[in-house]
Amino acid sequence: MAIESAAAFLLIVTVSFGARDARCVVATGERHSFVSRAVAHEAGPWRLPPERDLSFFERAIGAERRVYPHAAGRHLAWRDAEVSVVGPDFFVAGADCVLGMNLLRAVPGGVVLDWDAQELRPAAPE
Repeated sequence: MAIESAAAFLLIVTVSFGARDARCVVATGERHSFVSRAVAHEAGPWRLPPERDLSFFERAIGAERRVYPHAAGRHLAWRDAEVSVVGPDFFVAGADCVLGMNLLRAVPGGVVLDWDAQELRPAAPE
């Protein structure tokens, strides 16, 4: 689903975290990826990272922790994807996930943002 406004054009795709589908904003300008507390709770248990401090940015936005789920979209999949868990006030447009560049860049060969089909897919054919 794409949402267009005077200020932005958002591409929102469905990504499954375990058995839980999440509405994810594709954020090419965001370095990190985020998931709501509700998705983290419903999709767990997830592999937790080794103890380490959250980044300054993660602390500033109120991130609670990092988790490493397996995630899958219509054409893409990630194993041990690094996402930060945040509260519901972080998200826009009814989304409960943000796909940042850490996940978009993790796809071998890159990704194509297909605005007409409103989906993400691998740049290199499988």
